[in-house]
Amino acid sequence: MDLKNIMKTYLVGGAARDMILGLESKDRDYVVVGSNEEEMLALGYSKVGESFPVFLHPETGDQYALARTEHKTGTGYNGFKCYTDNVSLEADLSRRDLTINSIAYDEDTKQFIDPFDGSDDLLNGIIRHTSDAFSEDPLRVLRVARFAARFGFTVHPSTVALCKQIVNSGELDTLSYNRIWMELDKIFDEDAPSIAIKFLMDIDIWKTEKISSYVGYPISIQWESKLSKVQKMYYYLSIGVMTLEDAQTFKVPLYVWKEIKFYQALIDFIVENNFTADLVVDFIKKHKQSFDYRLDFEFISMMKTVASGAFKSGDLTDISINKAITGTELLTKCYEAILSITYPLSLDSLPTESIKVVVHKMRTDAVSAVISAAHS
Repeated sequence: MDLKNIMKTYLVGGAARDMILGLESKDRDYVVVGSNEEEMLALGYSKVGESFPVFLHPETGDQYALARTEHKTGTGYNGFKCYTDNVSLEADLSRRDLTINSIAYDEDTKQFIDPFDGSDDLLNGIIRHTSDAFSEDPLRVLRVARFAARFGFTVHPSTVALCKQIVNSGELDTLSYNRIWMELDKIFDEDAPSIAIKFLMDIDIWKTEKISSYVGYPISIQWESKLSKVQKMYYYLSIGVMTLEDAQTFKVPLYVWKEIKFYQALIDFIVENNFTADLVVDFIKKHKQSFDYRLDFEFISMMKTVASGAFKSGDLTDISINKAITGTELLTKCYEAILSITYPLSLDSLPTESIKVVVHKMRTDAVSAVISAAHS
């Protein structure tokens, strides 16, 4: 029996948003108005989930959820109670995170239902929260960062202010490390995660102890879209300073930790020794198998370019391609460049662990600055 012949269904969320943007959406999610759990099961739909029950279409596998409202009952991602009795479409859309995700599409009439002007925000490149209910789920702060990175949109000042309030409330620390990693991992599926990391730093994410364990000072890499997902994580996260025990606590996958540890060891080798391109290649050959991952030769090519001294900007131009450069010389030049950029936070005001992260990231930034110069 076809569900749409009995009650009203609407395509919602990312599928409706992507239709407006002319993009192909991976998922097709529907909201159902005027039904209940018993009726859905009687029609042959399979229930999945407990706190937020979703029903799978018996033929297509598409997800159908009863229109619902929520009432906050506790802290964190799961601190809600759902209500599905006599809930209208607009009421359901109002509890969604962002206006661009609070749009529905009626497949019968071929019309969009957009009570919160999400289509206007799509047109104007704006990320804006749908309602004050946004602040009830702290995980949405990371979702804002992800969508900003995906679309390159500007986060509306009111949403920036609300995200700062959530950070200052401390509720982000109620999230599990598993949930935090899942959202961070999605950010690095995007071409420009630097946008997300910069947004997080702009809202003082370092005040959140759990998330500051991952995130360091943002850097800008013009060629970041050419890097693999894990290479981006190396630059924008602080996994390189984590022990294996830390990585397990923070739910970082083992293969990610191993690959980033290789990059960290390679940078350590470059910075702490007199080096030439041949030395770097020898190091790679020696340690490739022990780090157990597929080496990305484009990334290593960038390292070789730096190692050979092929610098093309500033006062580094006097270093010939064949001349080895000491770690001290390299660090001196790099720190001069990095420290010329005003750092917005006082190190004294940061938690002890965050200071370690910042120092590490400044060092990574320095090497990155030279790589960027070599590719300019």
